[in-house]
Amino acid sequence: MSASSPSIPPTPAVVATVLGFAAVQLDGAMLNVAVVEIGRSLDTDVAALPWIVNGYTLAFVGLLVAAGAIGDRIGARRVFLWGFGIFGAASAAAALAPTVATLVAARVLQGAGGALLVPSSLALLNQACRGDATARARAIGAWTAAGGVAVAVGPAASGLLVSLVGWRSVFLVSAAAALPGLWLAVRTIEDAPPPATPPHRFDWAGQVLATVALGAFVLAVIAAGAAGWSSGYFAAAALAAVAAAVGFVRVELRAAHPIAPPALFRDPQVGAMMAAGFAISFAIFGLVFGLALYFQHGRGFGALETGLAFVPFSLAIIAANLAGSRAAARVGAYRVLVAGLLVAVLGTMSLLVLLDGTTSYLEELPAQLALRIGIGLVVPTATMLLLAAAPPDASGVASGAFTAVRQAGAAIGVATYGILMATDIVGGLRLSLAISAALLAAALVLAVASFRRRPERSVTNGG
Repeated sequence: MSASSPSIPPTPAVVATVLGFAAVQLDGAMLNVAVVEIGRSLDTDVAALPWIVNGYTLAFVGLLVAAGAIGDRIGARRVFLWGFGIFGAASAAAALAPTVATLVAARVLQGAGGALLVPSSLALLNQACRGDATARARAIGAWTAAGGVAVAVGPAASGLLVSLVGWRSVFLVSAAAALPGLWLAVRTIEDAPPPATPPHRFDWAGQVLATVALGAFVLAVIAAGAAGWSSGYFAAAALAAVAAAVGFVRVELRAAHPIAPPALFRDPQVGAMMAAGFAISFAIFGLVFGLALYFQHGRGFGALETGLAFVPFSLAIIAANLAGSRAAARVGAYRVLVAGLLVAVLGTMSLLVLLDGTTSYLEELPAQLALRIGIGLVVPTATMLLLAAAPPDASGVASGAFTAVRQAGAAIGVATYGILMATDIVGGLRLSLAISAALLAAALVLAVASFRRRPERSVTNGG
């Protein structure tokens, strides 16, 4: 395809990047249902089970920024292929794990593969569109919708597989899902043109500090969820995260070739999209966790009823992902982003007003759907606005940082909802919804302010 005017990105290459993101999302969605059966099968202590999830999260979040920067340096295609290969091999190792310790080790390796996959998949998506904003909008819509589909079908598929075949089949599905994506990537994704200047010296100090800061941050959130915000474990991990983050900022400001260029993060539009990513992840992941508790403990739903209750929410997000990317191509990503954040704020506030422990599911449903539709509109538009605002040679690190911020928002959201609802299901959920609404409203204000200062020039020009 000519590099001058691609109206639609190369389909097989886009499918490969979409499969990479979907494989990562599917693995996480399927695992939560299988954890209890894993504990029974491996005869392990309940305290060890969270590390099957947390080991992955630590590696994934801790390596995201470094993985994006490595992709910008040596090529997103190479990092993507390595990520797919590591993720698939680690999934197979998890399926064969004889003990919980080896399973956690395989999950850590899976997290490292996922960290290489996600930012490089976005960078390759951006590269495949070659500056065509319409093509990028459609491709990102497909990318986000595929992740939404994976999250939606994962729990049901996992329950079926675990009951019929066993928990190991969950990881075998993840391993099998990597094969077509890897095959397509090898055959269809082209290497980016070589840089005009030779690669500069790699910022090892920045990479190590970024990994320590993000990893310690995740540990702090895990400790807060398990032992409370006042625990010594939380204090130690939080102190380590702050110290590493301060050191990272100082190193990056002085480095000749920083892993995270400060100029990129001083861009108000990049900052606004990071804030939007944090807010939507805090709200949606925290709410999924909170509603699972509310439906089962506050309303007396069974496991099957709870699973079915989430189906309309998942469908709403998927539909909004696709509609948002198409609307962005027609009226502009900024307008769709603002509309999405506004709808999400109104939906959250409406749910807060309605929810009192006695309101029926059908009475709450319009507010629940409004919140999901708003979030679904924001995810693809924030992603495309971020890629458009970032320089082409920094799309990998921007994607990695954006994913890390979203993961941080999700982790803090789940911990916050869990702690506030521990003693009062309904009251804690209402307070958590108020915090979510405040964060979404703040993201809306930042987005409006940043684009008033500089209109959507970077998006319409393709970045």
